Amino acid sequence: LPSLTSAQIHLIRNIWRQVYITKGPTVIGSTLLHGIYFKSKKIKDQFFRCPFPHRFPNRDSFNKAHAKAVGEMLDKIVDNLENLESMSGYLFSIGVTHANLARRQISKEIWNLMAEAFIDCTLDWGDKKGRTEASRKAWAFIISFAIEKIKRGHLHEVSIFKFY
Repeated sequence: LPSLTSAQIHLIRNIWRQVYITKGPTVIGSTLLHGIYFKSKKIKDQFFRCPFPHRFPNRDSFNKAHAKAVGEMLDKIVDNLENLESMSGYLFSIGVTHANLARRQISKEIWNLMAEAFIDCTLDWGDKKGRTEASRKAWAFIISFAIEKIKRGHLHEVSIFKFY
């Protein structure tokens, strides 16, 4: 697995710190999720039809918690840029969880759309001078890694469902 250079890590962390402090994890996650909904009405409908966990009093509180979890996931990834591979199990489990929660209703297409939405968001992050080819390539690498691990977890779990 190729890795990020120390210069790329420094660049991404500077951009991320600025975004995370100004927007916070809930707004970041919400922006990403709305990007997915914009790209696919089918996925938006699936999300709003799926039952939310009982610990949430209503759909709105679940939606906010889900958005926050997405932002916090990205924060964890950025914290571990020196060793992205250490995030594999965590990301794999996200895919497994979504396969179980959705009872095989989520297609693997969602993860490709999520990658596109992530990349779209990163193009707006940071100040104009920070939006360089180097930062775009680094974000694309990070997102590709994360989505691939999530997708593997999802597909692994779906294949188990099919077996039984």
